[in-house]
Amino acid sequence: MDAGNAAMIEANTMYLTDLFQKLTASCMDKCIPPAYAEESLGKGEANCIDRCVNKYMEVHKVIEEKMVEQQQAQAAMQQ
Repeated sequence: MDAGNAAMIEANTMYLTDLFQKLTASCMDKCIPPAYAEESLGKGEANCIDRCVNKYMEVHKVIEEKMVEQQQAQAAMQQ
């Protein structure tokens, strides 16, 4: 493995770690009350988290696709 690949793998790992941390914080804030009485998730909380994660990932996918389109358009204009 060369230094370029190692740097890309490390950047990707950091990106995914950051994405997971933001997703976790966002969905926990929306779905889990700060004071909870049970040690396991209730059905409503589990459903909320499932919907939150799905929406978060869908929005992330759309944004990523738009960014790729913009990068491709800029690259085409520079040629």
